[in-house]
Amino acid sequence: MILWLLILVAGDRSVCTAANVGVQAAFVKNNTIQDASEVAANVLRIVNYTNKKVRFGVSVGLPAGWITLGNRDRMIDLPAGDSVFIPVRAIPDRQAKGGTSYVLSAILRSEQDQQFAADNWYVTIKSHSDWRVNVPQRQIYFTNGSDSANFSVQISNQGNSDESIRLVFLPDRRIQLLDPVTKQPAALTITCDLPVGHDTVVRYAVRKVTEQRRSAGKKDLTAAADPNRESYPVQVLARSAGGTGNRSWSGNITFARVGNRVAQHLYSGNALPLTMEVNLFDVLTDGTTMSLDLYGSTNLRNNAFLTYRLQSVFITNYLNEQAFLGQNHYIGYFSNRYTVEAGEVNGWGRSLLTGRGLKASVKVRNETIGAIYVRGPGLFRNNPNSGYGLYHQHAKGPLTWSNYFTRNENRQLKLTTNAANTYASYKAAPGHQLGFGMGMSSERFRPDTAEGSFGAGYGFDANYSGTYGPYGFFANYNYGSSQYALYRGVRMFNTRLSWAISQDRNLSLNTQHFTQRPEYFVNGRIIDGPFLRNQRYELRYGIFMPKAMIAFRPLYQFDENPRIRVRTTGMGFDYNVRNNEAMRVSTNLFMGYGFAPTVGLDPFFLARAGVYARWNTTFLSLRYFYGPNQLQEQIRFISYRINPQSVFLTGSNDYWFGNGKFVLTTTGNLFYETFYKRLNTRIRPELFYFTNTGFRFSMYVSWVRNAQSANPVLNEITGEETFEPVANADFNIGFGVKKQLGVPLPGPKYISTKVIVFRDMNGNRRQDGQEDGVENILVTIRPKRVEGGDTLSYSIVHGEDFITDKKGEVWYDNITPGIYYMRMSALVGQGDWFTGEEQEVVVRKGEPVYLPLNRGLRLNGSILVDRDKYSGGGEGTMDLSRIRITAIDSLGHTYTCLSERDGTFNLQLPMGKFTLTANEAALGDGFLFLRNKIELDLTRYVENYSVTFNVVERKRKVEIKRFGGSEKR
Repeated sequence: MILWLLILVAGDRSVCTAANVGVQAAFVKNNTIQDASEVAANVLRIVNYTNKKVRFGVSVGLPAGWITLGNRDRMIDLPAGDSVFIPVRAIPDRQAKGGTSYVLSAILRSEQDQQFAADNWYVTIKSHSDWRVNVPQRQIYFTNGSDSANFSVQISNQGNSDESIRLVFLPDRRIQLLDPVTKQPAALTITCDLPVGHDTVVRYAVRKVTEQRRSAGKKDLTAAADPNRESYPVQVLARSAGGTGNRSWSGNITFARVGNRVAQHLYSGNALPLTMEVNLFDVLTDGTTMSLDLYGSTNLRNNAFLTYRLQSVFITNYLNEQAFLGQNHYIGYFSNRYTVEAGEVNGWGRSLLTGRGLKASVKVRNETIGAIYVRGPGLFRNNPNSGYGLYHQHAKGPLTWSNYFTRNENRQLKLTTNAANTYASYKAAPGHQLGFGMGMSSERFRPDTAEGSFGAGYGFDANYSGTYGPYGFFANYNYGSSQYALYRGVRMFNTRLSWAISQDRNLSLNTQHFTQRPEYFVNGRIIDGPFLRNQRYELRYGIFMPKAMIAFRPLYQFDENPRIRVRTTGMGFDYNVRNNEAMRVSTNLFMGYGFAPTVGLDPFFLARAGVYARWNTTFLSLRYFYGPNQLQEQIRFISYRINPQSVFLTGSNDYWFGNGKFVLTTTGNLFYETFYKRLNTRIRPELFYFTNTGFRFSMYVSWVRNAQSANPVLNEITGEETFEPVANADFNIGFGVKKQLGVPLPGPKYISTKVIVFRDMNGNRRQDGQEDGVENILVTIRPKRVEGGDTLSYSIVHGEDFITDKKGEVWYDNITPGIYYMRMSALVGQGDWFTGEEQEVVVRKGEPVYLPLNRGLRLNGSILVDRDKYSGGGEGTMDLSRIRITAIDSLGHTYTCLSERDGTFNLQLPMGKFTLTANEAALGDGFLFLRNKIELDLTRYVENYSVTFNVVERKRKVEIKRFGGSEKR
């Protein structure tokens, strides 16, 4: 104790007052910080500056719920000129609020109970942020005929400080969030203030937005896919907006629309999927061509994958056997261990190889080894180019190390190139990654009549990326000697530094330094390539709002080539609007000046602006340039002093009609520039038609016009001042057809099965005439066992969920006969009818499967309490209301109810096995449930069951004292 007092006094604040008179009291520590679970400890120092002894008592004023330790009733005698140290210890209230400083007061009182000295002690409780978000349902289904559903998000504050939590909802563009009461659009960002120990539930409704199809530029077979099977995700983000922590949480809720019919496989038997696409271009012109594309992909067993394609182009009406054999071929097999590719292949990573040939790799534990051999442009003939390469990769934990070697021989140029390089990346820590690579190359020229020549080069590169709290940094450096085949004469250094100032503010700096001075082998001679330089510095300050984004971008850029050096400075501005789910608008603007002092040109103004907008199925892009923005324009500007301007306009629209069978896609663009006074226009409407048999027919009409009315370059060459305007127009049409085929393969045939959900009135598990089917029952079907995975059959990944129609039916087409698990869930209330547990069903050809809803059982019960003889509960009947009773079945489903005042309760349950419990805490520690986990077997149908919880009151110890005589106990 003495040591403890000395330590506290060593860090003492001064207890001397302005005038050392009377009796002074002061805490050694004026402020302390601790957890609510710790004992608060301090020392009170009392000094008697009077000339006589003082007798007093010490009392401590505490916040509500706090408790002091030690005896505070004794009186203290303090001689004149003496001092005393009194330890003060207090136990905080467990519910003490974090981030709050509680005031404890020490008061000195005389024997006459008069206060004559006091001091305050400030105890600050540390804040512990512990809020939690729970989404009760992460998968929610739209019922038949409904485009809306409800969901909720639960938030609880289990920390010791008040919290302010910001919730952000990011719905899929095809759904809209609504207020569940008013059905009006709801705010996507809200803030919930939660005191300590409180929770809240945020409720929303969602509604599917009626929209036109959006498939511009993607007119494939899925464009007319089943619209009844769709999913609509809503991402939920939560972050501390106040309080003590900077915690965050994210989750997803998926709203699904499923129909009552789906095919597991596209075909009724084992087949190889093959898409055939034939297109005719430029009909009614001299350049009519036809292309034939055959391609496909499929999943194989053991997670393997096969992809293949063939392309032929017919450009002449004369017989060309090669066109029938195809100009582009490829087949690739990929598995967890092996890869094999043939046809048009490319080398790995830093390989220089490309052409027609073979490529393969094998993986053994952490090592992957591969080889490639290519020829070009043909494989068996007309192949003056050939090469081979080797590849190795080691991947273990945070380290990935790759090695490459390639050799390429060009017999036309009589040039042989060898290259070897290596690259390794290492994840040093979460959010931090390092990379380093290096290599060398050689080139040898071997003419037929001379000795030849040799050149070599080398290079290396390094990069780093990492984050430190709100800061992010990236740096990359590349170096290549003048004859290094991968980076000829390149020196490039890029960096990016970012700072997330807050949730809606960020700042970044991007820099680039690039120079290149290459050397090339041309007929055995080393030729210097042009010197190029680019330096760029861009600072970006972004502001994010719920429905918009703004960014400011000051820029400095320096460009150099053999003809010009230009320095550009200016300011950029971006503004993106997202205030409408169906519409997106992005704009950008840059204005600045260019400086070319080496050619004696005054600073010149330049600007560029762009607008990009999408509304449903309509897209529009507009770009405008004022002044010489590009290097080529700047060279012409210096030569001719003509200030250029240009505008680009591009647009497209998809118009669906005919109940989704037709779509008219119209694209168009316009370009005009002032230097040559060129005007180019193009419009191309294309009509697609989708048949019920899987064909897609298309037809397009294209009109193009190009006009030019100036040519200052030609005028300078010819010496003429005028230019004869020229214009030409072109009109052509085209046709196309597309169909997905199934190439039959040996294997089993599939079947289709019908599943019927109905209310089983008589319990025979068969649907009788008076037993109607039940709509809006979610049926989940999965095979009991799949041996070897998928074969060469093509599977549409729609999942295995169905919703019954008005007849209570669902259809599962093209499945393998066998044993399946089937489970039902009611999406709407079914009264006292229950879906039951998951069932094991044998599926056979031509035999429907019946899934009955069973009438529920009634479980009646009571809570009987045996009161103690000496109970302190008073007379009368004990109130046993609102005690929660819970029944849990073998699948974890929970059924609950609350007891009545007399302790009775009843539950409506399906047939099955249950564990029944009661909430013991509702009666307190003074009562004991003799058995509070009752196992019930309710698999035999009886309309009513009865069960009892027996409770006893704990015995009380009673002491009896008699006064005025002998004492007995």
